[in-house]
Amino acid sequence: MDGKLISDAVAAARRALKELEPTEVPARLRRIAASSARWLPAPLERTLIEALDEHGWLREKALDEMPAEVVGPSRLFLERPNDWDAEIGRIAAAAAVAEEQRLIGDLTRQVEALTMQRDQARDKVKALQANLESERAAHREAIAALRDVRKPSAPQPPDQTRYVEELVERNKTLVQRLADRERRLDKTRADLLKARRAIPRSESTETEIRPADPVSLGRQLDRMMANARPDPAIGGVPVRQAGPSDGPTPGVFELPRGLTPDSAAAIGFLVDRSEPVWVIVDGYNASFHVDGVGFATPAARTRVTNGLAGLRARASGPMRITVVWDSTEDETEAPTATGIERKFVADADEEVRRLSHEATGDVVVISTDREVHAGVAPGTLVLWSEALADWLRAR
Repeated sequence: MDGKLISDAVAAARRALKELEPTEVPARLRRIAASSARWLPAPLERTLIEALDEHGWLREKALDEMPAEVVGPSRLFLERPNDWDAEIGRIAAAAAVAEEQRLIGDLTRQVEALTMQRDQARDKVKALQANLESERAAHREAIAALRDVRKPSAPQPPDQTRYVEELVERNKTLVQRLADRERRLDKTRADLLKARRAIPRSESTETEIRPADPVSLGRQLDRMMANARPDPAIGGVPVRQAGPSDGPTPGVFELPRGLTPDSAAAIGFLVDRSEPVWVIVDGYNASFHVDGVGFATPAARTRVTNGLAGLRARASGPMRITVVWDSTEDETEAPTATGIERKFVADADEEVRRLSHEATGDVVVISTDREVHAGVAPGTLVLWSEALADWLRAR
């Protein structure tokens, strides 16, 4: 018999036991009689229900303690009229059906809300892709026209010179617009990732209902965002920071001459340094360049963490590494055997920027996000996630 179904009978029996003299309480019920807890532990509750089922005198005393307005399964269990057990079974079945319908209704509303979010996100991605493709086509036309204009070796007339200058300016504008589109696509990917993590998980019940559609929906949206990234062959990658053209400036932490922030050699430079350094990594940004479509899986996070542990182990000097992941729950994991500190926050980009401002000494931020680059503390050495991915693949 389910204790929740006859909770009033259990409570009345506990009151009845407390009214008995200690010598009148059966040995197996003494712990129950002595308990002042609001709810009995499950083993003691089962013992009390078994005693009520076996002893009519205990049921009578429980009935004396039960308020007259209490009806339903508890009174049927204590009074034992004809077919009392069948009636309790019908009540229990009706309650189970009602609870199941409530759960189905809740899950249906959740699925509808998530489906609407998916459709809105998909429409947004399609619009961005269409605009980006239009900009690419215009960019290709401008480049082709510029090449055609530059073919003649004879001096160009003034009108043609102005036309070339206009094409050059238009090309610069198109490059900037393409970069802005890329940034918006990156933000949309992050929003979709957060929406996928917000999918609720229902608690386990006797009749478990598993809404598989939202989970597969989240995975499909991840794949859509990976496919929506621009083609590098037509100029769709972000404009990278150029490496320093001269030697390192005294007192400033920067790459040596000849190294660029998107090269594996830049990571090798960190490994060879003997001075202490703090490396802060934009987690999902790095895992995308390491794993591609599967960048948001736990396995991808583990691969990035293990790769960073290998980087730290090879470092010639002291190296602290913190990797920051987007998450719906704020949590910081202390460095484990790998020596890597992991942080889970609602906005990883903002946390990376904040950590760079709190740090002292030499600091490196690894990310391809322009908003991250623009917000880090002055003097921070910014490397691209491609550099880390290439370095890890070469190991």
